Amino acid sequence: MTISYRLLDFHKEDCSALFRLFEFTYGSSEPLKRRWQWQYLDHPRTGEIQILVAEEDNKIVGFTSHFPMDVIFQGQVLKAYHGSGSMIDPAFRRRGIMWGMMAKRAELLPLYYARGVAPKMYELLMKFGYTPIYPNNYMICIVSKSRWLLRKLKLYQRPGTFPQPPPFLDKEYYFIDKFGEEFDLFFNRVAPQYHLLPVKDAAFMNWRYVKQPYIKYYRLYRKIENRITTVMVLKGTGHIGKIVDIIWDPQIETEPYDSIGFANKFFKNSGFTNVYCWGTLKRLRDSLGRHGYINLKETPLFCVMSQSGNIDQLADGDKLHFVDGDGDYEYLE
Repeated sequence: MTISYRLLDFHKEDCSALFRLFEFTYGSSEPLKRRWQWQYLDHPRTGEIQILVAEEDNKIVGFTSHFPMDVIFQGQVLKAYHGSGSMIDPAFRRRGIMWGMMAKRAELLPLYYARGVAPKMYELLMKFGYTPIYPNNYMICIVSKSRWLLRKLKLYQRPGTFPQPPPFLDKEYYFIDKFGEEFDLFFNRVAPQYHLLPVKDAAFMNWRYVKQPYIKYYRLYRKIENRITTVMVLKGTGHIGKIVDIIWDPQIETEPYDSIGFANKFFKNSGFTNVYCWGTLKRLRDSLGRHGYINLKETPLFCVMSQSGNIDQLADGDKLHFVDGDGDYEYLE
């Protein structure tokens, strides 16, 4: 039988076949069902999400999802997407279906970034012609050496805990409940100063960091003279803290160094031992290094496919401001 490829209109069509495929592949469809409403239907750009399916005799045997993630590149907005989940029915593997879906994706999407992919998938993307982006590894800092040593000796197992309700943080740092017009004004002011970064507005930030039903985030503004200079999102799990997202005004010469220092102190005072951050921009990584962060071999892997040229500029990790502190798939826990 011939495999065909098409976009599934998940707003109108029956999606039960996707859940069955997820169950066949992973043993249970509950993880997909649990996040479906938030991830797909509540997304602020839900109408632009694409679900590409592979079918044999009208039976769905594979699918991959494409989520809108426009980028600002040298001051201009480029339409772009990133992936979030691909799977093939185990009975239909080794038939070139994933390759076929990648070929169809290349026809549909002018610019596509892939993060958090499995090593075998990454190898396939490389064979297809994707361009790897470096640096692509996590960085880590031990913010409490005494707790780290005690944990190694199994003498300290207490997890870190963010204080609730949020305390008064600092004369410049403020906890925020949700994002609004103030964030949009900040982002529109600072974004053109970056070489390339994903477009983010208040609707996206609220969907991603406020309405996420399974993970709690600490959302912070830094203000100088009542003007936002930095936006930061933090997360803590067990003894590990993560700088999940950070955007700053590049005209502030001491950023992001200042805010990384504040985050480290906040994590330490909240009982966490290690802090992770994943980002590509050289200015961010240099600031992390000055605070004692070191490179890990662990990487979510990162690459890009462009149909419109400029690949050297679109894949220059030192100049790209991508921050994905809890991974392309971890936020779906």
